[in-house]
Amino acid sequence: MAEWLAGVLRVWRFRVEWSYDAPAPPGWGPRERVIDTCHMVLIKSGRGEYVVQGRRVPLRRGRLVFVGPGLVHSAFADAAAGPYLLTSRFRLHRRATDEPVNRAPAPFWTTRMVPDLEKYVTLFEALNRHFTAERTPVRQAACDSVVTQIVCELALDADRPARRKDHRIDAVQRHVRRHPEQRLVVSELARMAGLSKKQFGRLFRQYTGRTPTQYHIHVRCERAKLQLADTSQSIKQIAYTLGYPNPFAFSKQFAQTVGCSPSAYRARAR
Repeated sequence: MAEWLAGVLRVWRFRVEWSYDAPAPPGWGPRERVIDTCHMVLIKSGRGEYVVQGRRVPLRRGRLVFVGPGLVHSAFADAAAGPYLLTSRFRLHRRATDEPVNRAPAPFWTTRMVPDLEKYVTLFEALNRHFTAERTPVRQAACDSVVTQIVCELALDADRPARRKDHRIDAVQRHVRRHPEQRLVVSELARMAGLSKKQFGRLFRQYTGRTPTQYHIHVRCERAKLQLADTSQSIKQIAYTLGYPNPFAFSKQFAQTVGCSPSAYRARAR
């Protein structure tokens, strides 16, 4: 799957045409539909079924389906617990010429259970937020960029060695994401996970690809990107809400991590 997605990214770029973030409406369920755009569907909760080219795919929390243009597909919602859908449609453009296409040279589709649902939900919600805002070239570029990032994350996750879900590390990740402003003390996180500091550090890096400190910095910078792009808060306010001792420390760490200053990022994102 990783190689296939990498091939898609090499040949095509994406232009978003539609985004949806809500429970499936009454009567939802296209039958034997064929459209000339790609679409991705992520199930946030609930149940249903997708059928692509005759193959049945059970829909449940964490399932993502990526369908290329020109493929026959149907969908069915569970009558008792219909799915909450995070979905997008986007057109393929050839990278070499920027020419839009209505049908890929070879049919393609894939599906998987995503390993980090919260990460993908955050990306799809950002996509929908940009799509439903006032349409501008920058917002369109933001939508296209988020879809590209989702496909990149799928490729990266598929390329990682298979691993069992570790609920202890998941719980720590959730805590850090919910409280990026808190000072990170590795020994306290290890105690939260019920592990020794050494064992926790080893498992956390194995599970996330980052040390706890690196992960904390990543979460802070991702939150800062959102605040810089979508709020009028000053850089000083953002620094303090994220727990930095002063704006200089925030700006220095942001630039080291993201590759540009907070003010430059804000100018580019708006």
